[in-house]
Amino acid sequence: MESNRSGSGGGTAGGRETDDESVSVNLDPKKPTVNFEDDVAGLSEVKQTADMLLALFDPEIRNEVIDRYSDEFASRGNSMLMYGPPGCGKTLVSEAIAYEAKYNSNIEDTYGDVKFLEVKGSDVLSKYSGESEKRVEAIFEKAHGIAQEGFAVLFFDEVETLIPDRSDDTLQRHERSLTNAFLQEMNEIEDNLLVIGATNMPFTIDPAATRRFPIQQFIPQPDESVMAQVWRKKVDSINSVDQIDFEQLGEASVGYT
Repeated sequence: MESNRSGSGGGTAGGRETDDESVSVNLDPKKPTVNFEDDVAGLSEVKQTADMLLALFDPEIRNEVIDRYSDEFASRGNSMLMYGPPGCGKTLVSEAIAYEAKYNSNIEDTYGDVKFLEVKGSDVLSKYSGESEKRVEAIFEKAHGIAQEGFAVLFFDEVETLIPDRSDDTLQRHERSLTNAFLQEMNEIEDNLLVIGATNMPFTIDPAATRRFPIQQFIPQPDESVMAQVWRKKVDSINSVDQIDFEQLGEASVGYT
């Protein structure tokens, strides 16, 4: 996909001019296959948050929320930020939310086919001034196009790399421009697009991002009971599964992810 939208950073670096060049991004939609029931252990609060989030895309529920609380409150459902230690299931949860939207809600009846789009923040970064901003714009442009054909869940892993805190004195100009570009795109999210960000370092994110991600969910490190569930899901097909003490295995696995 190519975008001809001009980046907000501009300028040159390494002898390369980016202002007048198009930028290609790889954003292939996929059918979500991970679900909460079979693939996500524990995280009951996260599942409740996901149910609430998806409910806001039901026109009847959304209209009721608008009547009771305001349109601004109802618009909170278009984005979500997950944060917590690495390896604790943020990427898994994001795809599970897309699965719930596709198979266990009326979103497809309302909007059309649900697609899951995954982007790693570090893959967006470029050493050329202005190019990272263009890539962000191109990603959102393509996501909007895919969403217009139905409904899309756009997931940014390592989102902190795209919205660093602009008050950090060590940031360079193009890094601040990247934050500006991403936050500007987040101001223009339509009803049929859900944006999810995930980060291991929420303390490095620009404070203005909290207004774009008003729903924030902590993904904790699993305790012994959750680790026991993880082991059950992973080894339930082996012949000697009935001989495994999953509770003991869960206790021995605390501290791992």
